[in-house]
Amino acid sequence: MQNTYLLVLTATITPDSSIRLARSDPGLRRQDYFNAFCYWLNHNDPRLSRILLVENSGADLADFRLVASRSKKKTEFVSLPAKRLPPGLHYGYGELAMLDLALAQSRLRLETTHMIKVTGRLLFPGLPKLLRRLPANFGLAVDARRNLPFRRSANGFIPTQLLIASHDFYDFHLRRCYRELKPQYPYYIENLFFDRLRAMHDVQGILWRYPVNCEPLGSAAHAHKRYDHPTRTLITMLRAFFRVVAPGFWF
Repeated sequence: MQNTYLLVLTATITPDSSIRLARSDPGLRRQDYFNAFCYWLNHNDPRLSRILLVENSGADLADFRLVASRSKKKTEFVSLPAKRLPPGLHYGYGELAMLDLALAQSRLRLETTHMIKVTGRLLFPGLPKLLRRLPANFGLAVDARRNLPFRRSANGFIPTQLLIASHDFYDFHLRRCYRELKPQYPYYIENLFFDRLRAMHDVQGILWRYPVNCEPLGSAAHAHKRYDHPTRTLITMLRAFFRVVAPGFWF
């Protein structure tokens, strides 16, 4: 059976004021999301022909719906009202909570076998190449990393800007996991994902590392920088190098 994909774009146009973000202006964030949405609408890869956009701050999505109506792609929208995060928790709680709610409502999910979860402000030009390199029978593909020794924390983490999972795997192993987040460790969803997967010794179909680089383009939310900054570009090149010569070295 051939894998079919639902591209799920998560969006928070007006973030919770309790979260410290460098890119917090709703106007800038709306433009980021809109530009990225148009990028995916115009993408010519047939595997990306079904798109679900979920937004969780109660923002008006009329402009998104208008451009989608002019596209031949199948699109769905889930708009959720703004809701305060539990005290001490970060964006991962809200992002995964809205993901669960949106997937439960999605009709396009029923037409597909896998989801590609993407932070809706970002672009991933390498996604088609990554999809070509994934095996047919995987349950979850992530790009796990460990902090380098000179960094403060030695915790492993899994970036959640892009993850690819079969619907069955996500439902059985990861749905509702945001409820395990606490103000103390694991504070970030990236750490919680890493720990949960590390405990799944007997679970088949987990790809811990992408076979190729698939780095984001766009502006970071947590700092005043872009993902194509020269320093980030150098790190990307090093990651590509080590995937070939030392696949077990994650950073």
